[in-house]
Amino acid sequence: MDNIKVTLDEFTTPRIALKATGKPYRNKKPTMKLLENIAKSGHTSVLEHIVFHFNIENVSRLLLQEFSRHRIASETVESTRFVLVKSLKEIDTEDGNSVYVYFTIPEMFKRHPHVEMFYRKHLGMVIDNIRHMSDMLKEIKENGDDLDGERPTDFLKYMLVEAFRTNIYWTINMRSLINFIHLRNSKNAHPEIRMLARYIQDIIRTETPYGNFLDIVYS
Repeated sequence: MDNIKVTLDEFTTPRIALKATGKPYRNKKPTMKLLENIAKSGHTSVLEHIVFHFNIENVSRLLLQEFSRHRIASETVESTRFVLVKSLKEIDTEDGNSVYVYFTIPEMFKRHPHVEMFYRKHLGMVIDNIRHMSDMLKEIKENGDDLDGERPTDFLKYMLVEAFRTNIYWTINMRSLINFIHLRNSKNAHPEIRMLARYIQDIIRTETPYGNFLDIVYS
């Protein structure tokens, strides 16, 4: 999981956020302090005007499933249909580092070499089996079967494990982001999405003027 990379591409400037803040009160000179007070009082809908755009790389498909539970957000995901075959060609199953470029490895596995070795062998078998299936589907198609009009990768996807890495472009408003961080910082959350939540939280605190809001709403 240590290959996860998160980049904040853009976010709504305070100038735009304050336009929305002053609207209910005909306040022509709203301040960030007013916005903080409004949020602290529980009126958090104004925070929906603050939007963040994240580029998230090298997360597992398992995490992608967790993402789908946060509905007030938009995500565009790397298409397995179009990249799976390319990825299979690039993976060298004899090179553990190559395998881990495309599959997530839990930190706990790294602390126990025998577990990591077993996991690596498992991923190697998964890759070999998918490659073999790809060859079989290619042969079937060459013999005249049109695979019900579907792409071979649409069938290969059934064989993928949740550890297979993917990339996401994620757009979310401040109100929903606070909810995401609050829920996913919990010790009950899956460790990978908990790590992602902490990365995003650190970015909001260090790269934007909105870090205080992460504490206000759930203080």
